[in-house]
Amino acid sequence: GTDAGAAENDSEARLRRGLHRATATNARLSAVVLVLATIYVGWLAQRFAASQALAAALMAVGLTAAVWRWSIASAASIEIIPGRGREPRFYSALDQNAYLVCLLWAPATLLVYPTIADKAHAVTYALCAVGSMSIGSMYLLPTAHRGYWALTATHIAAFFIASVFIESSRSWVTAFLLAVYGVAVYRISGQVRRTTRRLLRIQRITDR
Repeated sequence: GTDAGAAENDSEARLRRGLHRATATNARLSAVVLVLATIYVGWLAQRFAASQALAAALMAVGLTAAVWRWSIASAASIEIIPGRGREPRFYSALDQNAYLVCLLWAPATLLVYPTIADKAHAVTYALCAVGSMSIGSMYLLPTAHRGYWALTATHIAAFFIASVFIESSRSWVTAFLLAVYGVAVYRISGQVRRTTRRLLRIQRITDR
């Protein structure tokens, strides 16, 4: 009756609170990493693309996104018990923040990455891009999956274009592996989203 319903609601609230808190914490950590990646990308743009304007634009976008993401996560972490009305706004803000980050990585991969003559820096840039997707999966995928998909699709598409259509960075092997990776990410991300949704339903059943 009433007690069972209250217990069910309390269980759901605990799960939501835990997911909310983990998302906010990981988003703050990712903001710090984004600052470091932005500075590095800006330096690459200035050194290899020889464009101060491009470097300034990329750094402006990246640092703005990092500060915004930190503020979103900090505001959310204060909330001990997230309200149902605020949760969608929190996750929507993370989605929008991910869209902004796409404006950093897409032009960087298409305009800066092909100009990197030093192989060590080219590999490091690729690792930064992969790290962006990996870190994004920690806080975006379970809850703000639209932002994760936008970020991941941007990375894969930009590297694919650079690997196929830009001569200085052309690599058919890389293009093939990107296609395989994209399929794998699609399948895994779908499974994670479904698992997250099932978790609430399973917890409700076991608490009865």
